[in-house]
Amino acid sequence: MAPGRQTTDHCSSAIPGQICTLTIERIDYHLAFDVGGERNPSVIRSAHWEALARQCDVQPPFLLNLVGETADTLQARIGPEREAFEARYGA
Repeated sequence: MAPGRQTTDHCSSAIPGQICTLTIERIDYHLAFDVGGERNPSVIRSAHWEALARQCDVQPPFLLNLVGETADTLQARIGPEREAFEARYGA
């Protein structure tokens, strides 16, 4: 594993609903754009989202609520989407 790479166990706690690229050596695990100055998805916390909100001139509670709703929706959809994918393409 390349220096600084995360373990595959860490993939499950990455951004919900996203395909984990941490196990692919040639792919950079950093986000293309930063969230409040941070590009490593495994360390992004509420403070980063609040900083992003201020950078975008948006009230932090609004963005935190939007992020929470998005995460909840992704968590609710990941199981059914995985089942549909596996039914279509195999496990």
